[in-house]
Amino acid sequence: MNYELRITNLSVIALLVVLCGTPFVSAQEWVRELFAVKEHDFGTVPRNAKAEYRFEITNPFEEEIHLSGVTTSCVCTTPVIETEVLKAHETGTVLVRFNTDKVSGSQKATINVSIKKPYPAIATLQVRGYVRGDITFEPASVHFGSVPVGEEREKTVKVVYHGTNAFWNIVSTESTNPHLSVEIGKTTPRRGRTEVELTLKLDKNALVGRLDEYVLLVSRDTTAGRIPMMIEGEVCAPVMVRPQEYSFGTVYEGDIIDKTILLTGDKPFLVKGFTISEKTAKNLVTMTLNNLFEKEPPPGDPLSENPPEMEPKIRYAFRLSFTAPGVTEPISLRETVVFETDNPDVTPTLTIMAVVKPK
Repeated sequence: MNYELRITNLSVIALLVVLCGTPFVSAQEWVRELFAVKEHDFGTVPRNAKAEYRFEITNPFEEEIHLSGVTTSCVCTTPVIETEVLKAHETGTVLVRFNTDKVSGSQKATINVSIKKPYPAIATLQVRGYVRGDITFEPASVHFGSVPVGEEREKTVKVVYHGTNAFWNIVSTESTNPHLSVEIGKTTPRRGRTEVELTLKLDKNALVGRLDEYVLLVSRDTTAGRIPMMIEGEVCAPVMVRPQEYSFGTVYEGDIIDKTILLTGDKPFLVKGFTISEKTAKNLVTMTLNNLFEKEPPPGDPLSENPPEMEPKIRYAFRLSFTAPGVTEPISLRETVVFETDNPDVTPTLTIMAVVKPK
């Protein structure tokens, strides 16, 4: 009798362990799907060169995702959570910096991203790379800054080899950006040092958006592999919307949510109105001028049917109001708001998203 009771108790305990462990296992499986890319190889990186990689994390669910922390197994990397809260369908990033000023040789690290909501879990990422101490960049990275669309920009950088190989040189370069070219200039050998001058050119057809990429350098040293050089900057349209994409997350029918939208220009401009991608969404979205940059309230709504006379400005702030429609089952909305300005060639665009549930 005691034996049977003991077996029964052990069975119950085992069942409880399985049941209690199920949410944790499910959460761990679930969190692995958030990162499309889970590994990155920095390759062979010069000493002190700037090297970064952003892991994208996307929330495909209705519940919000809260990132609570991030750790690394190696001093060779510094991870940073750039987006702590992800609403439904939002995409954020976890930045990993490769500390080429602190280490040398072959390096690898495990990055653990802790998630607090909707379930406690840990996502694991892997990075690796090789820091070569005998090669440096001057400066450490190429930064084009803010480049107006349609303009060209040029930067010069030196690749310095600190070694005894008198024949060391850069023989070719590779870039995935068709609007970015690299010209290999003169090579200057010195005692224990060889300098190669590179000229990077961004042409006038470069697309609007952020520059966050690498140019690969190929040297005569076949053991070095391709050497990545970081390229940064942003090609800016005459008028930019910030943010360009926004998710209201999960909302319920009848809810009204506000968000401040900024429009900035490289010179004064006028905003005349806006259009919505879907006719069904026209009565769900309103846009009114927000009193952020004015000492006095504006005379009226510049996006009404009869907008008031206004002076052109460098920047505007608008209050975007979204009214969740009536639904019988959860639906996902993704709409495009296109602003009309006094320049017919300038059409800044905002994408808004939401998951709407019935009450």
